[in-house]
Amino acid sequence: MFGCKCFYWKRMDELAPTEPETFSLPAPLPQWPQGQGFASGKINLGELEVVKISRFEFIWSSNFSQDKKKGVTFYKPVEIPDGFHSLGHYCQSNDEPLRGFLLVAREKPSESEVTHLSTCVASPALSEPLDYTLFWSSNDGSEESLEGCGFFWLPQPPEGYKSLGYLVTNTPRKPKLDEMRCVRADLTDKCESYRVILNVSARFSEFPFQVWSTRPSHRGMLGRGVSVGTFSCSICWTPGQELSIACLKNMDPMLHAMPNCDQIHALINHYGPTVFFHPDEIYLPSSVSWFFMNGALLFRKGNSIGECIDPDGSNLPSGGKNDGEFWIDLPSGDQKNNVKQGNMRSAKLYVHVKPALGGTFTDIVFWIFCPFNGPATLKIGLMNIALSKIGQHVGDWEHFTLRICNFTGELWSIYFSQHSGGVWVNAYDLEYIQGNKAIVYSSKSGHASFPHPGTYIQGSTKLGIGIRNDAATSNFYIDSSTHYELVAAEYLGHEVVAEPGWLQFMRKWGPSIVYDSKTELERIINILPMMLRFSVENIFAKLPVELCGEEGPTGPKEKNNWVGDERWSSPSSKVSSAGNSVNEEKSKPLASKAVSLVLITVTGGVALSALDDLSIYYGCSSKAMEKASKNQAIIDAIGEPIKKGPWYDASLAVAHKRQSVSCTFPVSGPQGSGVLQLKAVRNGDDNWYTYFLPRDWEILIMEALVHVPGNEEKRQTLRISLLENAPSPSSTACTECRPQQSENQEKK
Repeated sequence: MFGCKCFYWKRMDELAPTEPETFSLPAPLPQWPQGQGFASGKINLGELEVVKISRFEFIWSSNFSQDKKKGVTFYKPVEIPDGFHSLGHYCQSNDEPLRGFLLVAREKPSESEVTHLSTCVASPALSEPLDYTLFWSSNDGSEESLEGCGFFWLPQPPEGYKSLGYLVTNTPRKPKLDEMRCVRADLTDKCESYRVILNVSARFSEFPFQVWSTRPSHRGMLGRGVSVGTFSCSICWTPGQELSIACLKNMDPMLHAMPNCDQIHALINHYGPTVFFHPDEIYLPSSVSWFFMNGALLFRKGNSIGECIDPDGSNLPSGGKNDGEFWIDLPSGDQKNNVKQGNMRSAKLYVHVKPALGGTFTDIVFWIFCPFNGPATLKIGLMNIALSKIGQHVGDWEHFTLRICNFTGELWSIYFSQHSGGVWVNAYDLEYIQGNKAIVYSSKSGHASFPHPGTYIQGSTKLGIGIRNDAATSNFYIDSSTHYELVAAEYLGHEVVAEPGWLQFMRKWGPSIVYDSKTELERIINILPMMLRFSVENIFAKLPVELCGEEGPTGPKEKNNWVGDERWSSPSSKVSSAGNSVNEEKSKPLASKAVSLVLITVTGGVALSALDDLSIYYGCSSKAMEKASKNQAIIDAIGEPIKKGPWYDASLAVAHKRQSVSCTFPVSGPQGSGVLQLKAVRNGDDNWYTYFLPRDWEILIMEALVHVPGNEEKRQTLRISLLENAPSPSSTACTECRPQQSENQEKK
């Protein structure tokens, strides 16, 4: 049952991977200011007390290839303090530094239990499992092949308890019952699968088997779910399916492990990143007060005259919701352009501190304000097209978030907000500028945050089509460890941190200007090769809403991630797949290079061919339009001037060696519309340099199919030949009124 062919199993000493490198922050941690439970090594969750374990012992590794870094290794916690118990095992990919954790738990002394209101007070918080169920094994069912195989066990909890993790062994013997504990159900919370860590395909196993990292389902500032660090297993799992394990729940209303005000400032001074803006950035940040003092105006619906705003925003309407009644806009005249460019001297980061993962972590959110968000740049392969309006808007609020471990005060990861999404980056993948201070790169014009310099595509990276996000170092930067203002930390109490008046403004920080973005998109599409048309149109359809008009953003407090968790984009999961052969694993670097070379070559060839098609289309359609504009029959039918429709509504068929072509494209006039159809042959030979030369096309057949109102305003379809020997208009058939006669004439 759940058997699996044993891949490349060897002796256990050969299977054990080399000890993965551990990660430490570049600089040692300071002595944090005194407080309650922050950085004390233990966290009180109510009836339970937990400790973070980061020392592990190897159990089993899924070496599906001879490259040990491609596998996944499973560990059990060691050096567990007396009285604490394991809740499950840990695993991670071998190509990452060993920096995970497991929580181990113990029951608090009985005198504290009376403070917890529960219907299950008489039951202990922790209990041994009743038994274990073999969930999956890499063994193929043969006793001769047990060596080197892994066995995954799901604990069976007593009634009223839940399991929080799986156990893994390298023998078929069940684990001992006292090796772990289950937790009383009311002390747990729901968790969900997040990223795939291991994927064993049906090629090796009777059943597809996956191992997932987990995260609490109830996250954000008010969420009480606590991540234990264990993993989840699944066979034929479907999204939304409830997991067999749970996570812990923080029942302590005081969240005593959260940092106090002095500790917050110490954390910011120690970890505050340096934010670099692009060297060509025009629209730089400023402080909010500078924005107000330099002419920003408050507008109310129905009133075209704006009101000056106090430096602290005290006269802004507070509370409520974004109902469209109020908005902020730039001043008029020359001052408008000055304010757009921001003011680096006044710029600062606005800090919001909140609990994360049930108060076992702290999120320090750094908000940055720019008076203006510049227009976007479209990247299509090697082409870069500066957009005139798309993407621009008044008032731009962007942020990044530092996640701090409350057990130690260690920086765990940083969230980089990128337009409508973002990504968490582990501390070992960050760039550091000084000590433990990371670097945040703000993209040109759009101000999205990135962990490394470079060009990032918001769209299709495979096709190389999308909105450009350029990030680089420059002389434009802000050190957030010194240039910041703490504006909110609700868990400390509303009187501890005085929130500025502007933070309560829930309306838009810029006007809503709806313009016809289709006009600009048509302008872009008109200069593109025909073969890229549909790809570009699909990319445009998937771009964020803010790129389709000028829409001022709401302030930080009105955004859903102020209270909720960050918007976790779907990152490319690091998957160790059993479906890849050893040769495939070995050849990946070479294959990747080969694929890249082929893509560059093919893309270049396709682009050149597409440009040639576009040249053919314009040559033929221009000649056809010359004839159409001189043809009295079509002029009488649809009127003049006759206009050619957009090329992306046209069709083009090119014969072998591009000697002949069939083309159909739309036309319109004041009285009607239709399509022109033609067949043409090319004069001259086809050489390599003809890609760069205009061609002479001779039109052999050309006719118009036009739609015009009849005598009683009934829409009619007329077929008109545009050849010089065409029949007179009076003999042209109306395909709606005289279909049979038209057919007879055409046969003749």
